[in-house]
Amino acid sequence: MALDKHQPQSDDVLSTEQQVLDDVHRRTGFSYPRLGSINTADRTIARAVLPVLAEWAPAVAVEGVRHAIYDRFVTQHATPFIKTLIDWAKGEPHVIGQGLLIHAVAVATTRDVAEDVWLEIDNLPRTGLRYLLLARLANMPNTSGRARKALLNVLETGAVSRGDLSFIATVDDPRIRSWFSQQLTSPDSVVRRLAKRVIERGKKLPAGIEFAVDAPRRGDELFSTEADINEISEVLGRCSRDFQIDIPAMIVSGSVFARLPLDRWIIARCKGPRQDWVCVWCRLEDVDIVEVVISRDCKASLEN
Repeated sequence: MALDKHQPQSDDVLSTEQQVLDDVHRRTGFSYPRLGSINTADRTIARAVLPVLAEWAPAVAVEGVRHAIYDRFVTQHATPFIKTLIDWAKGEPHVIGQGLLIHAVAVATTRDVAEDVWLEIDNLPRTGLRYLLLARLANMPNTSGRARKALLNVLETGAVSRGDLSFIATVDDPRIRSWFSQQLTSPDSVVRRLAKRVIERGKKLPAGIEFAVDAPRRGDELFSTEADINEISEVLGRCSRDFQIDIPAMIVSGSVFARLPLDRWIIARCKGPRQDWVCVWCRLEDVDIVEVVISRDCKASLEN
């Protein structure tokens, strides 16, 4: 494997990426138009392609291509490359690349490698995703106590951002929950919403609202939008009037979203004006952004 050094500077990204893709095709039989289209969430593809990309990453000087390679390692199937990812992160000069690698380590960490990751955590770049990795370690049996202590120390010092708090909030620990309970009156509305979600976590969804295993099928949608959580009542009220459906009050008021984790769809079946079914889908895209889809697809797989 050798990079072609004779491409014009303006073509560096595309020419380097194409060299990587050509090598992937030659060695695995898989053909892709761009690095970003390689679906490493698929176990078979990951097992075939990641070893090839692992050889290329250290040799690629073009920042955009190197970062695109890192991004393909953000998969649970990258666990065999944990030590490699850590080494790359320690030597990566750019903050975007560092963040991608820390994200990859967090996603790929399992109980079998958690101790190795913990021993390296203070040697890794201190990117905004450090707390994502600590939260992951806090949920691993062999690193849980130490990682939770580190998170509690951060909460007590107050040296934590909104983004950091969103990761820490995923750890189900009574001491962390107690800290968040004290933030219910925070002057920061985002922190208040996070605190309420931590306190409400585990409560059952009200009747008529269920978690969906699958996302809505976009071909069946009648309407979709993203809205700030402060505006969700207005958006859903308008949907209720436009589609002549009775959306459950806890969705319209926005109160149900305190019980939801990020990126999980809920669904409510609503009777339409012609006695047909219309489905309202919602998910928290971020702590203060709600995605809404109205569709006629009411055959979603639901959690029991």
